[in-house]
Amino acid sequence: MKPSNIGDLALEFAKHKDVDLGKPRKAAPLPNGNYTVRVEKCMWDTAKTGTPYINWHFRIVDGDHEGRMLFKEHYLKPGSEVNFRILAEDLKLILGEVPPLDSPTLLDSLLDKVLFVRKRDRDNGYDIYINGVDKRVEDENPPASTHIADDDIPF
Repeated sequence: MKPSNIGDLALEFAKHKDVDLGKPRKAAPLPNGNYTVRVEKCMWDTAKTGTPYINWHFRIVDGDHEGRMLFKEHYLKPGSEVNFRILAEDLKLILGEVPPLDSPTLLDSLLDKVLFVRKRDRDNGYDIYINGVDKRVEDENPPASTHIADDDIPF
């Protein structure tokens, strides 16, 4: 359904028909620091080298950079004990447990979690460190109980 003021919007939009595509569109890099983010996407992927990894997409939910994105790639190269340990620590911090890596619901269980992360630049990119979970968000929206007591039945 078109907005009721589509004519006004079209006039304002028409002022930009000669937009200059030569101008850089890249946003300024996010500064190092702490951010509150929501897990927007979490999926398995494979690097060109064949190494599987979990690809995290975070959206910053408050502060001066609200709406901007951060990304984390968690590589799981066989034999890399440190990478497996870090993933286990992150999952336990977020979920309260370390679920099986082959669980079909693992990645979905991470979606929409609100996390406290730290971004730190390195030579060819940046690292994201997960420091905590915003429990206030979960406390505001507790899961619905599926337990039905005898006195809940109306007859």
